[in-house]
Amino acid sequence: MVKFSYTYNKIKKYNATTMTNLLKPAPLPDVRRDYTLTPSRELDSMVEIGTAGADVLIDEAKILGIIERTDKAEPVWRRYLQTQEQASELERAVVERQLGEIALFRMVIAQHTGEEDKSQDIGAIQEVLFDYYSPELFQAALRQKIDMIASLDIPKELEYTRALLLDTLESHQDDGQATELEKPTDETLSQIGNWLHQQFDDLFDMIDADGRKKYDATSIAHYFQMALDSTPALRENGWVVEVVEREKSVISVHAADKKILIAKQRVATSEALKKVIVHEVFGHALRSAIAEENGIEVGQQGTATYARFEESLMIALEQCLAGEYKPERGIDHYLAVGLSVTEGLSKDEIARIFKTMHVLQKSKDGLTDDVLAKSHKATAEQIRRTFAGMTDVDDGIAYRKDIDYLHGLNDSWKLLNFIAEHNIIDTAMPWLLAAKFNPFEVNERAYVNKFIPMPQELEAFFLNVDEREKEAA
Repeated sequence: MVKFSYTYNKIKKYNATTMTNLLKPAPLPDVRRDYTLTPSRELDSMVEIGTAGADVLIDEAKILGIIERTDKAEPVWRRYLQTQEQASELERAVVERQLGEIALFRMVIAQHTGEEDKSQDIGAIQEVLFDYYSPELFQAALRQKIDMIASLDIPKELEYTRALLLDTLESHQDDGQATELEKPTDETLSQIGNWLHQQFDDLFDMIDADGRKKYDATSIAHYFQMALDSTPALRENGWVVEVVEREKSVISVHAADKKILIAKQRVATSEALKKVIVHEVFGHALRSAIAEENGIEVGQQGTATYARFEESLMIALEQCLAGEYKPERGIDHYLAVGLSVTEGLSKDEIARIFKTMHVLQKSKDGLTDDVLAKSHKATAEQIRRTFAGMTDVDDGIAYRKDIDYLHGLNDSWKLLNFIAEHNIIDTAMPWLLAAKFNPFEVNERAYVNKFIPMPQELEAFFLNVDEREKEAA
């Protein structure tokens, strides 16, 4: 793990609170609870898309907030490394990851407020934080997107627009680099789906008997709490669910606080409710609770690379539960990053490509003002995520975090296909849910194995994965 030594030239003098924190280093779980900075929140940006092009902006209040939070957090993380000499390799990896993200935050702010261009530095930090970005996987995403667009059912008057878009996308193809995207077999969808239903059928039967078409946040919370209370690891470790005021209609799991938070405006159909129960309760929360139950301390809040795998595993499990593979998941995020990082396109060019894609995807019943408005909104959201915080950076620099979706799905389907093919679901699935870890990382896998041994049948699978990674390196 590369150590980040970047020092921000505008750090204020430590206040009394910060000095107290330096003198009394807390255990890592407490440091993570109180000083973890979340990239999606810190770098969240405003977007402007018009005839002149696309731009992302960070308002002054957010800039001051990032400076304040990083000034408080960075010395605490560094102090932990200096004072906890017995910290394990995995604990140090968690700290180094957070310091790397803080370095990125500081560079982004320096780019916005300073006079010197920090584009090269921002790009270099991301090369370390997201060193698993793959031009080959980008090419696979590009090829899949081209096929999807070619097969769209669109009005005749948009055929010329589609042809132009396909020409643009095909100009960036490199078939020599493309890899094959993993996808689930029918057996995987069926067998993993059946296993999920066997685990949670009582709760799902109650939802079906309820008969409602829509569930508001309070009703979602009711079933979430039932799921928590019916699962010993979650119930006995004190997990709770809360409905909260928040701007975005999201559900989030806070492992450090043992809480699942639901935005008060959130609604769900019965089928969507089943999916989010599997995703949030029996996925994110349960992995944390089982880790706590078995003393897997780093795996309770997550290893350094767990996020590359966990969210995608939950998406894959949702699709298995529904018995339906959705090949579009994660594609747009990897495509947008790849068009920037590998192909060097500007925000403006990427926005134009995505605006056209969204128009085609939404115009089955004709091109209307509503279609144009929704396409504009979807494009702005994509640019906001792909270039979060990347104000005034050089072309070819994007915020790479969202590559995790397709990267993790590729790994998840590969692993789940093996598990289904070798009929080891009953032993392999509990092991996968044993902690918030990434089984494709050797050190993280070995760490969890000390507490909950990996099924022997999986050894051949990961031996093959490890050997291929060595060859690629």
